[in-house]
Amino acid sequence: MATYIFTTYWVEGTKEAIHQLHDAIANAEGWTSKAFENLGINTEGKEDEYSGWFRAEWCQPEVEDKDDYSVLKFEEYYPWERGTMMPDLFEEERFEGKLTHLYYYAEERDSGLFQTNDEEGKYFPNRLVISMPPEDEDDEWVWIYAKDEADAVRQLHEQNLIPEALNDFASIKQYVDEKFGEDSFEVATIDEVYHPFADFM
Repeated sequence: MATYIFTTYWVEGTKEAIHQLHDAIANAEGWTSKAFENLGINTEGKEDEYSGWFRAEWCQPEVEDKDDYSVLKFEEYYPWERGTMMPDLFEEERFEGKLTHLYYYAEERDSGLFQTNDEEGKYFPNRLVISMPPEDEDDEWVWIYAKDEADAVRQLHEQNLIPEALNDFASIKQYVDEKFGEDSFEVATIDEVYHPFADFM
C-alpha cells in the first residue's frame, strides 16, 4: 500500500506567471497530468516514470496579489515512493526568472513526517503538532498545529480539551494519558528542512 504525503505550497513570482499556474491547476480537475496539459507541457515518454505524480491531486489553488509580486497557494497529495512532480513543473523554461521562491509544509502523519522550509514563518509559522484522542471515540482524532508550547496550550484550552489549571506539556500529558491510556498525548516537532527546489532565482 502506497504512503501518501500531503503538502501545501506557497509560490512567489511575477503576477503573470503565478496567475498562469493558478489557472492551469484550477482547471486540472484534481489531476496533475491535466495541469501539465493545461500548460502545454510535453509528457510523452514519461508516463511510467511519473505515473505517481500524474495521480496526485491538486486542491483549492488561491492567488494573493501583492504590490510587486503574487503568491500562489495550493495543496498536493502524492505517493512518497514516487515523489512530487514539482521540479518538472517549475523547471519549465517559460518560468525562468519568473518564479522567485517556493515555501512548503509537508506531512505524513503515520510515519511522523512533518517538514517545512519556511524558517521565518512567513506563511507557515507553526513548529509543533499535537495529537490526542477525541472525547467521543466516534469523532476524528484531535490534531493541533501550534507555534510553540504556549500557543498549543492556549488552543487546547479554547477547544475545552483540557482543564484550565493545566498549563504545560508535562501536566497535560499526564492528564491525557491517565484519561485515555499511555502515550495518548503526543507532541511532534516540525523540522526545518531545505527543499532542493525552494529557490528559482
